[in-house]
Amino acid sequence: MAEKSRVLVIGGTGEIGKFIVKASAKSGRPTFALVRESTLSNPAKAEIIEGFKSLNVNLVHGDIYNQKSLLSAIKQVDVVISAVGRAQLEDQDRIVAAIKAAGNIKKSSVKFEANYFKFKYRTMLASPWLCFFL
Repeated sequence: MAEKSRVLVIGGTGEIGKFIVKASAKSGRPTFALVRESTLSNPAKAEIIEGFKSLNVNLVHGDIYNQKSLLSAIKQVDVVISAVGRAQLEDQDRIVAAIKAAGNIKKSSVKFEANYFKFKYRTMLASPWLCFFL
């Protein structure tokens, strides 16, 4: 049996990202979530973080505004999903730059279906609201 792709979700504690992280982990894929230090100390996010831990999600400390931490996170995975919030949509070029620098991610997208999602390709960089139309 082929090894499952390692998945990094950027924006994984957000409104849509938390569902992507959970679905990936529940499907048996090694799942990583890029998490800011401020998120770990945010009481409003504590339940989400604990849920991730219970699913064996790897929490990777970093931020899209810290290229070194972003590059380090991307080098650990095969698939990158951006579920960043609306405020960061304009800054996704930082993610693209890190993917290019890492050199280990292949360009592609994600296909969503009913109550689960299936990785059809290797990378999706789009507004989370557009994912449902891919």
